[in-house]
Amino acid sequence: MAEVSTMTLHAIVFSGKSFEISTRLTCPLWRLRRLIEECLGALVESRVARRGADRDVVLRLEGQRTVADAGLEDRAQHAKTGGSKWCDGDQLLVALRDGVACACATGGRAFALRRQDGEVVCWGDGVSGASAGESPEYLRGARHMVATSQAFAFVLPDGTVRHWPSHTPCASRSSTVPKRVGHAAFRRGDDVVKLCATSSAVAALLADGSVVTWGEGFFGGDSSAVQAQLDGVVDLCSSTGAFAARRSDGRVVAWGSEEFGGDCSHVQDQLIDIIDLCASLSAFAALTSSGTVVLWGDEEYGAQMDEVRALRKVWRLKASVGAFAAVKEDGSVVTWGDHYYGAFSGFVQDQLRDVEEVEATSSAFAARTRGGRVITWGDAEAGGDSSAVQQQLQQVIRLCASVSAFAALRADGTVITWGHPDYGGTGPAASGLPSVSPVRRLWATSAAFAALRDDGRVITWGSAAAGGDSRGVEEQLRNVYETKSNPGS
Repeated sequence: MAEVSTMTLHAIVFSGKSFEISTRLTCPLWRLRRLIEECLGALVESRVARRGADRDVVLRLEGQRTVADAGLEDRAQHAKTGGSKWCDGDQLLVALRDGVACACATGGRAFALRRQDGEVVCWGDGVSGASAGESPEYLRGARHMVATSQAFAFVLPDGTVRHWPSHTPCASRSSTVPKRVGHAAFRRGDDVVKLCATSSAVAALLADGSVVTWGEGFFGGDSSAVQAQLDGVVDLCSSTGAFAARRSDGRVVAWGSEEFGGDCSHVQDQLIDIIDLCASLSAFAALTSSGTVVLWGDEEYGAQMDEVRALRKVWRLKASVGAFAAVKEDGSVVTWGDHYYGAFSGFVQDQLRDVEEVEATSSAFAARTRGGRVITWGDAEAGGDSSAVQQQLQQVIRLCASVSAFAALRADGTVITWGHPDYGGTGPAASGLPSVSPVRRLWATSAAFAALRDDGRVITWGSAAAGGDSRGVEEQLRNVYETKSNPGS
């Protein structure tokens, strides 16, 4: 197969927020729309304005027409044509769909969802999240949400950081957050670009490129040792007990427990021009602009540099608890790490061609090809064996995973599940919740799934203790049009 080229597009929401998105030239426009929605955590209108040097034109992000067919140019291409700077080239002006609300799933056993009216709805296990209907009024209007294994962290419009429930260790240590204006951790909620969490600490990436941390110091809540280096940060990634920050100059800063990858000093000279980060339970993988991979952390959980020294032209990375999968530009897949966690893909290597996406449970992987097929490997009980539903795994456009089960969203809006039944592998129909409306999005906790339908309703299945039973808040799960997810742990 010929080498596939990639490009970077610049998109602007009408509210003023802007961001970059990387994709292939062969990416269909309907898929580009999904990628934009994933970056925003919001559903967007299919009609966008393409702003060029001369005039604006309407472009529809739908159908099989590709990015290349639409004539979109990235910043490098525009520079070659004489543009003074990249943002003077094509820009996509994006409008959010009416009735925007936000949902966030924990990596533990509960869901939190922000509705269109600003209300926060929680359901699942009261220990790692909140009991149904008990979310306090002070969370209304939260701008950002993230979850540790113990609690949710919310950034409110005035910049205040609040936790729910408030009795967890991470919440009790939120006083370590610098107070910039009175009681507020940040000037306003909009200062926060991204929240990221380990098992019991939170890191916030701010709009000025700085990072604020709080929670258990040993697990990344204390970043004082590297604070001077946390400048110009553009992305954050976390393992169970450590954080890694990617800076605008392509360098990486790590902190937290050394056991979980909090020290990258021995590979610091290799961490140059990094464009993406990925983490297993206690190891990190960094992707360079040239397509090579740099590893650090616990070797037993995938940080085996000897396995990747010869690896080239990597496009994407994905990790299970103790193994990594790298999607190369030609659509092939390379795996390494602990075989128990899905590192051995030898039995399906001949099928791993033209792969576009890889998802992982704790110990198994699923790969989606550009044609919509799905190939699985790893622990059978954790979703590594999809033979029972293989005939149904056609025209798949999205994969989602809990700890031990997968869910696949097809182009017609139906959902196919497989894996351990206690972790959501039985699907919504088995829970008495058939989807009468096509499903638009999927997200998961450790043992349950939630699906956003086209009619704005949310259905759930899987372990009731992990958020799979949402009957207690069913009437509140209406008019939901935006989702945001943290993978199960």
